[in-house]
Amino acid sequence: MIQPDRLATKIGHLVQEEMDGIVHGFLCLLLENGFTVWAVGGIIRDTALGRSVADIDLVTDKDPVELADCFAIKHGLGYVVLDDGRRIARIVIGGNDRFNTVDVALMQGGSMDDDLRKRDFTINAVAARFDGDGFTIHDPLGGLADLESKMLRPVSQTSMRDDPVRVLRACRFENSHNLAPSPQIQAMSVDVAPLLAGVAGERISQELFHILCEPFSHKAIKAMDRDGSLDFVFPELSPARSAPQNKWHHLDVFNHSIESLTQMEKILANPPDWLTQWLPIINESLCEEVAGGWRRREILKIAALLHDVGKPGSSGLSDEGEITFYGHEKAGESIATHAANRLRLPGAVRNGLGILVKNHLRPFNAIHEGELSQRSLYRFHRALGEWAIPALLHAVADAMATQGPAVTERRRLAERASAVKAFDYIQHSLNTPQPREPLLDGHDIMKVFNLPQGELIGRLLALVEEARALGEITSREEAVELVKKELVRLTPPS
Repeated sequence: MIQPDRLATKIGHLVQEEMDGIVHGFLCLLLENGFTVWAVGGIIRDTALGRSVADIDLVTDKDPVELADCFAIKHGLGYVVLDDGRRIARIVIGGNDRFNTVDVALMQGGSMDDDLRKRDFTINAVAARFDGDGFTIHDPLGGLADLESKMLRPVSQTSMRDDPVRVLRACRFENSHNLAPSPQIQAMSVDVAPLLAGVAGERISQELFHILCEPFSHKAIKAMDRDGSLDFVFPELSPARSAPQNKWHHLDVFNHSIESLTQMEKILANPPDWLTQWLPIINESLCEEVAGGWRRREILKIAALLHDVGKPGSSGLSDEGEITFYGHEKAGESIATHAANRLRLPGAVRNGLGILVKNHLRPFNAIHEGELSQRSLYRFHRALGEWAIPALLHAVADAMATQGPAVTERRRLAERASAVKAFDYIQHSLNTPQPREPLLDGHDIMKVFNLPQGELIGRLLALVEEARALGEITSREEAVELVKKELVRLTPPS
């Protein structure tokens, strides 16, 4: 059972001991200046559950912005005003300290109880008042009891309608904290989900980011499907519902998309034995931040969801009556890019998503006679660059989510062999220093062959670079001869 006094002691220890006094010093400064101050939300919830705490939220009875600014300057900390109207400021601590940020906000309403009743869920509506010596738990809405019983319950009957993004937050907390939604949450989520259509894209993407950071975010995505919110977060997926597939698939387009994400997260959480030797380069790639806190890992998960959104508009029938989806990857790139723009995702995130969707077929479509050729591997790696590893992981997850009658054991073995070869190629490329000087540059080609500057020069340079990478040429003379042969091939007979 969660005991308030013991919980208060733990919070005091975190604030005073784990931060070398920085957070404790800020709390004391607030008191010295006549503020009443409470810790609220996540630090109480997660400490009660024995989870790690990265950030702390504070509420004060007077405007804290100016004092927070002065404290940050004095201690050389980062600082930003998050909401000027509601008077919310953030002190950024960073480093290896327990807390990354301290958010301090002016109390909403005439009392702390009023403030707590404006929050989303009871588990987040627990406060701890600081008196200089320690904390005292204040739990007017029974949030600790709900934590104990693993129940997600709204603070009020209007909680969700007051802020429709809370529909997504409910799905997140169900997954991240293993909570059961109360009947009120379920009914309110279904009722409020359509209001997400009027919410700013950046607010939705912020909540989506937190969802995708969880290792098994597919559970939250399924909860969003259950309450209808997924259709308003990703309306691009809606046409995929019940959209038929061909003989390679056992699921319709929509459920295949969900299954692709599920398989992706299973691979990342518990990699198969054949993949483990490349985990260092995989983790390094996926953990690298692309923009605005978004890592390749989260972008890859969106790509898994959206990789086939081009299929419903690209379906057709072959002469044999089989369903086809010619060009769906290019159509999907356009649709996924539109989704990223609507959600106000950073440009680099949008570009990476487009690359993954456009190239999701590329790794295994190039299988010839049971394996990928060195030329295919080179072109794949050259074209995708830093996105090659995520694209390859996506291809593996997509294949695992494809279990139709046309999928043979021989095909499965070829896919695995090709993935092994591709990861090996990428790792070798990462470990091999690239030649500093080209065998030929553009000026060389123009001078030797009396060619004008233009697109052809770029194509010829790429041809020389590819031949050198594959070991087909090693000298300038061989490069010149290769270009000569290519120009003869391109010249129409007289």
